[in-house]
Amino acid sequence: MALATYAHVLTTTTSNQFGTTEFNVFDEDNYSSYTKEATTNGITYNSSTGEFTVGSTGTYYIIAALQTLVGSNISGANVTWRIKLNGSEVAGGTFLPSPTYGPEEDTFQTVINATSGQSITVTIQDNSSSNHNLTVQKNSSIFIYKIENDYGLLTRTANSTGTTSQYNVYATSSGGSVVFESGSGAIIEDSSGNGILKFTESKPAFLIHNGFYDGPGGSPDVTTELDVNGFVANSYVGRKRSDEEPREISIFSAFGFDSDNKVTIKSDTNIFSNFAVSGSSVAAIGLHPTNNFSWRTIKSNSNVASAGSEFNIYATGSYSSFSSFGYNTGSSYSSGSGQVTIARDGDYIILSSNYFECSVDTDISFKVKKNGSEVNNILFHIDTSNEPAERSCITLLPSASAGDTVQFFASGTAGNIQANVGTTFVIAELLT
Repeated sequence: MALATYAHVLTTTTSNQFGTTEFNVFDEDNYSSYTKEATTNGITYNSSTGEFTVGSTGTYYIIAALQTLVGSNISGANVTWRIKLNGSEVAGGTFLPSPTYGPEEDTFQTVINATSGQSITVTIQDNSSSNHNLTVQKNSSIFIYKIENDYGLLTRTANSTGTTSQYNVYATSSGGSVVFESGSGAIIEDSSGNGILKFTESKPAFLIHNGFYDGPGGSPDVTTELDVNGFVANSYVGRKRSDEEPREISIFSAFGFDSDNKVTIKSDTNIFSNFAVSGSSVAAIGLHPTNNFSWRTIKSNSNVASAGSEFNIYATGSYSSFSSFGYNTGSSYSSGSGQVTIARDGDYIILSSNYFECSVDTDISFKVKKNGSEVNNILFHIDTSNEPAERSCITLLPSASAGDTVQFFASGTAGNIQANVGTTFVIAELLT
């Protein structure tokens, strides 16, 4: 066992304003005063160019969670995200921030094959013909991870067909086109075009969905289900507004999958037509057989917390009736204290997806605490007319020791807030 090859950056300042020019999110030249948290092993991060240079040939998983803001409405166009290898686009998609709802967060992912010395960059661009003062807000993040234990990836390359019924997001029978990619065959598509990931051998793995949703009219709640062999692990609900599309919803999970386990992502907006947009993807990323990790997803809404009142997101005391689902191996989770206990010394990645609801527009402070002391304080904004709203972040716990504890807290600056069904964390050892 050894430390995995990876890179993680979390920005702690906001970028300059940009017009319609494509810009590199992690290039210090695009900030008046660039600060960040950056940790790497086997990948070199150059903040002066925003490039991540891989030190060894292999397959790399990339996920970024960006908070963006525009100064005025973008009409008839979207913002494009791109992941590039040596300057050439290898993955991309669109989202649409709105000034009405304040800073918003969108997550996207891909898998690439890279040779030693090649560089990875992430850019965004306002595609319209006029300036809307697009910025990347602080607390945006990226995680790059060298895959050593196989993977499977389904990516939409064309929109699905709009429907008011529940549909399989990645089945070609749902319309549009989908591309499947894999490694050595431990994770496959169940049958060509059916949009189901299948494990051909037992394997611990991340299972991560980034869905971009669109549709005509209305402001429906988009419900996304994570289905494993017919069992719905959880339902995740986020609001899609007609003036803010496509809208992104993330699902983070990690599980000890058995041979023949099948994973399906389903979506539904009930009375309003809904379709999955090109760039949506679901990835199963194999982990080391002895990897320690903990996954927990909440299946009930928390009690309401008043302005300035901090609450423990994953503790039973924050709920009138607590329900959750998850998986632990090595590391353990206690619902009474809402804490994870680290099982082994090492570096740990933390994937957090928060479904918040509020009574008035508010800024939310999302805190990660180690042994009771704050190690990260991520700021999100939630607009009361655009909830429940999903906000994701990717943080790192470097040099953790066996016995360390991790907890998650939230508080709002105004009105009342609560954590809704679907709120999730994954804490995973970076091991190869």
